[in-house]
Amino acid sequence: MARETVIKSGQVRVVEKFRLEGLIGGKKRTYEETEELVLKPGPEKGPAGWKIVSGSGVYSILAGRPLEEDSVLATLAKRVSALKTKDLALFREVIDPQYDFHGKDFNSVVAEMDDHFKSYESIELILDKPYFRFYPGRVEVGEGYRLRAVRAGETKEFNDREKLELRKTENGWKISKGL
Repeated sequence: MARETVIKSGQVRVVEKFRLEGLIGGKKRTYEETEELVLKPGPEKGPAGWKIVSGSGVYSILAGRPLEEDSVLATLAKRVSALKTKDLALFREVIDPQYDFHGKDFNSVVAEMDDHFKSYESIELILDKPYFRFYPGRVEVGEGYRLRAVRAGETKEFNDREKLELRKTENGWKISKGL
């Protein structure tokens, strides 16, 4: 696939597109992504001496990223279920206790959802296939969604996109920004 190579300051930066498909984590998966590799010279001379020091999308996939994606998807599915069943305890489970976004913390997000659960007869959230961008200890998830809520017999529908950030905690992935 397409490749761009830049040599600068004793290192090489390679931006390339790749396609990886196969049975990964027990599921058939296909990844079409762009990776940005950083290579630095190792102790050996010549082409064999260059070592990838960061940026390998292929390596992150083979090192277990699909299993982390599955865990993130499970958290998002819990959120969908919490909204549908208006289960505040389940909703609390998916929110990071350290939630901090646009002046909202954990307690204000939970209180706001409690108000929604009390005022709406039904809430249905349908998510599109998300994209993931992993960073150390956190992941950014973007996806389209359809939200349908009924209050006093009147149905409101929203079709939009959302970008969430989840943080890896000792209790799994939790939504830390974006609601």
